[in-house]
Amino acid sequence: MKGGLIKMDKYETIKHQTKFGRLNEEVEKFKMFGGEFSEDHKYWNNMQRIIAEGRSPMTINQIMERRLDLRFSDDKQLRKNWDYGFNTSDGLIYSPNGDLIIAHDADVLREISSEEEISKDDGSYGWLVLENSNLDNIEGVKFSRSQLEGMIIRDSLTRNQAINHPIWQAVAREENYLLKSYVDMVFGDHAIGVFGHPVTEHMMVSLDSNPSMCDTPSPQENSVILPLLINEQERRPNIKASNLGRDCSPLIGIAPDRDED
Repeated sequence: MKGGLIKMDKYETIKHQTKFGRLNEEVEKFKMFGGEFSEDHKYWNNMQRIIAEGRSPMTINQIMERRLDLRFSDDKQLRKNWDYGFNTSDGLIYSPNGDLIIAHDADVLREISSEEEISKDDGSYGWLVLENSNLDNIEGVKFSRSQLEGMIIRDSLTRNQAINHPIWQAVAREENYLLKSYVDMVFGDHAIGVFGHPVTEHMMVSLDSNPSMCDTPSPQENSVILPLLINEQERRPNIKASNLGRDCSPLIGIAPDRDED
């Protein structure tokens, strides 16, 4: 089901070779696309490879679920393979009036096929401009400018702040058990054991991928969308927008279930 949580079984795997190391299990249930810092590994190239193989791009809540499923795995390398920053098909929409939308598994991001579709500023920051009609098909959570002003953005979160943060709740699809379990994994004994140090403030929401967009409405007459990225657990899990102009963080493609073939 599009955007749903993944049901794990012993055959679900990643298989790929990149500078991040070997990602390989028994069967290619999961496959990483990208990971090299080159023009050929930018977001739209990776996304089109996923679609061409009949896979679905992973969303943030699915990555959270996968990391949770592996938290007690004896395979340390496998856990490490999933502890990198991954782009997703979730999106961040900036509106001209200052509203913000967390878009769940946005079709417009799945459909990006070339760099020509990306609008850029004078530097190397890029985003996708949305036609008003595109917004009608967006599923997600909307936040007004006044709501955003009361949120902790670009600062470390305590455990309780992370569990109750509206952005983390939105990317977790309001699955309270999933978010609480993920936060407990980051802040709890597992995090101490894996990373060798206790944590009191170890999660974050930064969102912006362009300094000119910080605390401002969309720089366009229309709304703009950027992919959302969830970064490494060890480096303080952070939800942020991915720069379509230059970001080469990998995407994960999920193979269809066998009974769907």
